[in-house]
Amino acid sequence: MRCLALLLSFVLLASCLQIDKKSVTVSGISAGAYLAGQLFTAHSKDILGAALIAGGPYYCSRGDVMNAQMQCMAQTWGAVDIQELYDKTKEYESTGQIDPTSNMKGKKVWVYSGTEDFTVATEVSKQGEEYYKHYGADVATEYSVESGHCMPTPSYGNDCGTSYDPYINRCSYSGVEHALKHIFSDIKTPARPDADSLHEFDQGRYTADPGSIFMDDTGYVYIPRRCNVTGVTCRLHVALHGCNQGKETLGDEYARHTMYTDYAEANDLVVLFPQNIKSMDMTNPAGCWDWWGYTGQHYATRAGPQMKAIWKMVQQLLGGYEL
Repeated sequence: MRCLALLLSFVLLASCLQIDKKSVTVSGISAGAYLAGQLFTAHSKDILGAALIAGGPYYCSRGDVMNAQMQCMAQTWGAVDIQELYDKTKEYESTGQIDPTSNMKGKKVWVYSGTEDFTVATEVSKQGEEYYKHYGADVATEYSVESGHCMPTPSYGNDCGTSYDPYINRCSYSGVEHALKHIFSDIKTPARPDADSLHEFDQGRYTADPGSIFMDDTGYVYIPRRCNVTGVTCRLHVALHGCNQGKETLGDEYARHTMYTDYAEANDLVVLFPQNIKSMDMTNPAGCWDWWGYTGQHYATRAGPQMKAIWKMVQQLLGGYEL
């Protein structure tokens, strides 16, 4: 018997969606990698693992856009003092703004940086590796693929060594595959995704005014066909696009062509694709997730506006309710 799954005014009704509450994972590229790290660190009790593609350590920018550009991307000002990041993490932990860091011990983290990525230096990603190892995470890395600043795929997108729109490159290598295989031990080979299983939903249900925190009115969620069958328990993954990869720029290209949906269909994996937007001024002109504080000083904690909105989406799906 199949569950009721209706798309009505961009609201997905999934009345019997069953998701393992201990299966939540997160990944992201570039700004999405920084937000993925923030979600994993802030909600480490409830997130099983994370994949950081072309990103760096938690709180790298220390709430300043110049730090973000000059130390957490090209390291023009040199490497960030990682002890400062540990100290801030301890402060947030002691005040209850993030989960206890002990939750990260033994959890899976995958870190990727291409050899031709001159947007976010590999040394920055290596500091991300160092940060999560400090808390006992089981970290795996890949630094040898000759890719630019991109999501690497087996056959879709630009030449592998380039770094330009849509920042999806054909590299005979799947970043999604290697990320999921590190986080989970039982990932099956990809299957042909169902075009009708990628749904739009109203992000305004999770924050009063999405545009005020640079989130699109509409997000995407992929629900594999088997996840709509009574008695099938699925897992949940949050996939965060990078700058210039949101719906207003690429439509659903990032969701459909990065291999997330292929592995989702084969592995009963619901994939949530929150969407960010660009600003008309210099606040967020490239449509990046907030990893330097443009939504306020609590951006990297559970109280961060974008963090809160996405976590509400996660909780809605875990409850088996409409998104």
